[in-house]
Amino acid sequence: MRPCGSPTCTPPGKQASKSVSPWEHRRRLRQALEESPSLKPYFYEVFGLCYEDAKLLAADETELEVATFPEQAPFTPEQALNPDFLPKS
Repeated sequence: MRPCGSPTCTPPGKQASKSVSPWEHRRRLRQALEESPSLKPYFYEVFGLCYEDAKLLAADETELEVATFPEQAPFTPEQALNPDFLPKS
């Protein structure tokens, strides 16, 4: 579980998501982009749309209002791929 204070925390009484961790998603995405470099422009094109979907999923999983989360991604596409990056809380 992530510590509360960030929009991706797990509220008290809730179990952490059993979905794949952000680090695993980053690894898979980096691997896909390495195997198919032609996908990189598409990644940049859909990054904002993916963040919109992620906000809806996070709101559903945490039972927080969508408005709780930043309107735009608080990180860049490059940061999203960085295995060591964590947004500041």
